[in-house]
Amino acid sequence: MAHLRSARLREVLGAEVDDLAYDDIVGLVASNVAESFDLDFKRDSYVSSDGGKKALAIDVAALANAAGGVIVLGVDEDDQARASAAPGVDTSDDEVRRLVQTVAAGVAPLPPFDVRAIPGRDGRPGFIAIAVARSALAPHAVVVHDTLRYPLRTGTTTRYLNEPEVAAAYRDRWTSASARLERADTVEADVVERLDGDSPWVVVSLVPELPGHFDVTAASYRAFEREVRDRSIHPLAGGGAAFHQVDVGFERLTANGSLRVDGPDKGISAALHTDGSGVVAAQCWDIRRGVQPPDPSHTIAEESLAALLAGSVQFLALHARDRAQTSGTALVRAFIVTATSVDETYLGHARQGFPVTNGRSITGRQSPVATTYALVDAAAAGRAELLVAVRRLLVGLGHAFGLPELPQFTDAGALRWPYWSHHFRPAAKQWADSHGVEIDESVADP
Repeated sequence: MAHLRSARLREVLGAEVDDLAYDDIVGLVASNVAESFDLDFKRDSYVSSDGGKKALAIDVAALANAAGGVIVLGVDEDDQARASAAPGVDTSDDEVRRLVQTVAAGVAPLPPFDVRAIPGRDGRPGFIAIAVARSALAPHAVVVHDTLRYPLRTGTTTRYLNEPEVAAAYRDRWTSASARLERADTVEADVVERLDGDSPWVVVSLVPELPGHFDVTAASYRAFEREVRDRSIHPLAGGGAAFHQVDVGFERLTANGSLRVDGPDKGISAALHTDGSGVVAAQCWDIRRGVQPPDPSHTIAEESLAALLAGSVQFLALHARDRAQTSGTALVRAFIVTATSVDETYLGHARQGFPVTNGRSITGRQSPVATTYALVDAAAAGRAELLVAVRRLLVGLGHAFGLPELPQFTDAGALRWPYWSHHFRPAAKQWADSHGVEIDESVADP
């Protein structure tokens, strides 16, 4: 249930929604836990009649239009809406599939939700948890008496939005997309202006659709310092630059790879904001550095760019998920900042043992911006889903150099092995094995 993360529900339920077990649900009865704005109990599952399907769609849409929450099937409640018994429900795969299909057919647009069976024990029935995230796509509608209605959970009850509220919700949906782009511009500019101009950089930003929050305190600063100081965030690249300076900015934690307190950021730079947004800039490997005679241009290694994108996106997603406690979808962007002293910057590789330049050069201080969206939890986990999003960024950046495709990752999020040079393969293999990512031996279409 990667879509929903809630510190309040974790405290009430005794576990993350993803990790709920039979004893956690039974414990709600023992503790007389009451329903709330984000917690709903149902003694029975939703029946398969039209009325049951409509009730499920309304309950899911109402949570998505509000703060999100969990519906627990198989728990009865007393007249004060407190858990009073746990008779359980059918938890078969067919039942879970039916509930998923009912929501998919009954709510528009489809909100971020998951349905999870919690098996019973000692021959007793289990439970089903329907987790619904607060949705950036709100308002979500259901059909009631041949009319679109927009339910909203308020406290422990559900009401329908009136016409002015619906209009305001649609306005918020469209303006929030623009606000995310503006937010990305802001967090990126703060880092770019501090970068050392002697080398090319790749800059990656992530802005959650639904802002989270954490407090910058002495404790959170110390925890951040322990996490990043003298460490690299790019294992797929075989390490790369490490953070050496750690600092605090306005509503953000910062770090960079410079050995000096003053002067520009070198090697790597990051700013992690209290709303869950963040940016990482990493210096790219120039495969022609040290070539004689000296080359006046820069050629960024394709594999280096791919690896830096993957590590940066995962690092930013972990910040959004674990520090700012947000989830759902995030806007992810990437662009290249060229060296101030170089007129031309290329992409290339050294897979044949010597530098090869591909495509055309980019000129100017910055490349066009590649943009995609990714689920925060999936990107943080670092599995194939991360590389699917990273591939979209990588391909987009390749277009700026006149290259139709950079082939380091497949569409399914595997590492395409023929396009990783021997220099990168040991670290890439170790990373892929530890994250359960496939290695694909196929050659990309020409």
